[in-house]
Amino acid sequence: MGEGSRQRVLDALTGKIPDKVPYMYSTIHKNIREAIIGEKITYKYPLPRADFGSIGVLGEPAIMEPAENIDVRVAEKLGLDALGMRYLPPFYVNVGEGTSGLNVMGGLLLTPDTLDKIILPDPDDEKMYQPALEFCQRYKGEYALYAQIRLGVSFMMNSMGLEEFAYNTVDEPDFVKGVMEKYTKWVSRLVTNLQECGFDFLWTFDDMAYKKSLMFSPATWDEFFAPYLRESVSHIHVPWVFHSDGNLMPILDKLLELGMNGIHPLEPGAMDLDVLKSKYGDKVCLIGNIDIDHTLTDATREEVFQTVRERIQQMGPGGRYIISDSNSIPVYCNPQNVIWMAEAVSEYRNIY
Repeated sequence: MGEGSRQRVLDALTGKIPDKVPYMYSTIHKNIREAIIGEKITYKYPLPRADFGSIGVLGEPAIMEPAENIDVRVAEKLGLDALGMRYLPPFYVNVGEGTSGLNVMGGLLLTPDTLDKIILPDPDDEKMYQPALEFCQRYKGEYALYAQIRLGVSFMMNSMGLEEFAYNTVDEPDFVKGVMEKYTKWVSRLVTNLQECGFDFLWTFDDMAYKKSLMFSPATWDEFFAPYLRESVSHIHVPWVFHSDGNLMPILDKLLELGMNGIHPLEPGAMDLDVLKSKYGDKVCLIGNIDIDHTLTDATREEVFQTVRERIQQMGPGGRYIISDSNSIPVYCNPQNVIWMAEAVSEYRNIY
């Protein structure tokens, strides 16, 4: 018998060698979940209107819309080691209909007068955590349980918009810092309360890079983000994973100073896996890299198996690797390819 899913993930995150390579996803789109198990899925709590979280209205109290990321029946069929819930903050944005749901069409935090109109959900509202408490009571010990949150970069970059953010760092720097200060106080309370619900780790989602470069300079990180994120993560007392798409190499040493246990998703073509493994593989758990745009969409079964085998052989030695996707499992992925990946993981994960 193996050591169990929960311990397997925690071992990889904390630098121990697990019994086999852990396997997890951050989110699987509901349509893909239903296709995998062949039936409709209903939940006690309604899913959010948008995958990115709730939609804030300036001047009105925002709401939190907790949601399960992966149905337990899907986890059982795929052999996953982790289950999670979304506790994502509101984005203050305009939205439009896209092919896979609502998309961000532009930020609303454009000028300093909007700062006082940000009314985030009450982070100490006990009712907000009832879904988390029920979730953790159901699955505690069986899976590694995570809460998906945001530390503040994505909140800023979406609610303000990249161009306006760039202008405001020069023209209205106190406004930018005021937004981050308000958000930091809020998320610090959120992470404190989520940990008390019983989650085993936190998974933060704060995209800040393109495939070739960062969205901003390292100096902007130092001034407008790092001090606030350091305050937020000082309240985290369980293992945690940092997610950002793109090439994080220009800032990775600075980023690791925050003390995360894992980095996800190692976007294909954005970062050199051999460099990551050799330079950082003993410092942080490396998570992901299975391409959602080909391997999990239109690749053949043979390609899926080859990719999974190669990634485990390349990244698995030493223990600090968790096989996962290159972002999340969106609606355009092929459910059959996701099932093939699970079969391949089962075949190749026993390397320790």
